[in-house]
Amino acid sequence: MLVAGAKSAGAQIILGSSVRSIASDGARFADGRIIDADIIIGADGPHSLVGRAIGSINTEIVDTRQITVPLPHAHAATDIHLSPDYRGGYGWLFPKDDVAHVGLGIEPPLRHRLKPLLEALHRRLIREGRVGQEILALTGGPIPVGGLLLSAGVIGGRTLLLAGDAAGLANAVTGAGIASAVQSGRMAGRAAVAFAQGKTGAGTAYAEELDDVFGPSLRRAVRRRRELLLNASPSAADMRRGWIAYPEYWSPFERPTA
Repeated sequence: MLVAGAKSAGAQIILGSSVRSIASDGARFADGRIIDADIIIGADGPHSLVGRAIGSINTEIVDTRQITVPLPHAHAATDIHLSPDYRGGYGWLFPKDDVAHVGLGIEPPLRHRLKPLLEALHRRLIREGRVGQEILALTGGPIPVGGLLLSAGVIGGRTLLLAGDAAGLANAVTGAGIASAVQSGRMAGRAAVAFAQGKTGAGTAYAEELDDVFGPSLRRAVRRRRELLLNASPSAADMRRGWIAYPEYWSPFERPTA
């Protein structure tokens, strides 16, 4: 729907050829073509090529694995599973009509444990009668958890903007990033229009607006996550302080002692 709307508004849509790099002469495609542009918006995920071009790289990542399974009984809640075994992440059950997404995230050095840990979670939910045994779909991927990056830069006289995961907008605790991706994409589009209208500071204004909107919550999430990672054997109280749904998460940070 979004692509169709963009096309009807006059956008040129290129399918079947990916961008391989962003250089001083524009965007280089896999098929050899180079497209020049005054402004380039990188909405290309946690390993953004556009971000790499301006030195904004997500260095803190959580690896995830998710299965889709039958949901035998209606379930109106989102279930979160916190465990010291899920270091740097958590497990989840997200209901979606008659199926559920069951998955977990973990620190990259422990990615070899993703499959067995998810299988164990799935078996437990089967025993509890929560989900079915059949695996209908499998997916996974990286989520940036290091917080907001520098989201605007210049290369070869061109303004580059980052949105969504490319800008590090996923919440470092929950991994949620869809809403911020949609909102930042809209903001980046408006900045591009302002730039095209001659407002040369539109890129800087966009970066400042991103920080105003998302910065405080992202910085809290990053700090809570890092606090939890410093504890090799986190207690239930530690995990409550590190999860966004508990009041402890929102308590003031302790000041460092001399």
